Amino acid sequence: LAEGFGETLSGIPVELQPGTDTDGDGLADTVETSTGTFVDAGDTGTDPNDADTDGDGVPDGAEVAAGTDPLDENSTPVPYTTEPAVGGTVTITKCETWVRGELVIPEMIDGKRVTSISTGAFAGCTGLTHITIPDSVEWIGAYAFVNCTSLTGVRIPDIVLSIGNAAFFNCAGLTSVTFGNHIYDIGNQAFGDCIALKNIIFLGNMPTTFGDGVFEGISNEARVYILPNATGFDEKLGDLPVLVGSSLKDLTVY
Repeated sequence: LAEGFGETLSGIPVELQPGTDTDGDGLADTVETSTGTFVDAGDTGTDPNDADTDGDGVPDGAEVAAGTDPLDENSTPVPYTTEPAVGGTVTITKCETWVRGELVIPEMIDGKRVTSISTGAFAGCTGLTHITIPDSVEWIGAYAFVNCTSLTGVRIPDIVLSIGNAAFFNCAGLTSVTFGNHIYDIGNQAFGDCIALKNIIFLGNMPTTFGDGVFEGISNEARVYILPNATGFDEKLGDLPVLVGSSLKDLTVY
């Protein structure tokens, strides 16, 4: 029952409305039996007033749907889906929107290399604060991280060649991005409207293809930092000042 109610109210029996989900975790109150023991989807043992009974960051309903134990903090579902890609590799296709905090994508999943992050894969994952992209990834698709508003920083691995259009658009909390030394193509508005973005670090040369409005709408305090041996850069990148560091130690690499 919802907090504050007993089995009766002024002598009138109190019953749950079918389908009522007090804590909004995707499970009806009638199956959240508060026993502390998970039996099945019809008797979850979870607390109907706590969306995440075991405190592992995953809503009870998401755990039950994925087949993991909503009462065991060490039992959590895989937070994304994958599909086969070219050459026996895999691509990350969709992240669950319940993801919170930091997420590390492994280089290998089921013995196959992760080589790409698909179009819109992490779109709207507003609880994601940090993402570790593995060194195996070569391609980041359009809109891959659009509207990940809590994401604070990202490092693009050396092997990544291409970042799609609006890949990080409206990541409003993003303050720092570091590009590896092989980035070749950055799509239109890839980091557009990242209003807090101040530190833009290139560890290699200027990308061959640089789209329209890549850094449009970012912080007025933004600066681009490069190494002295980098080629292809002018004194400004669009409207952004380009500053040269004498070594990697001069660059705050995220």
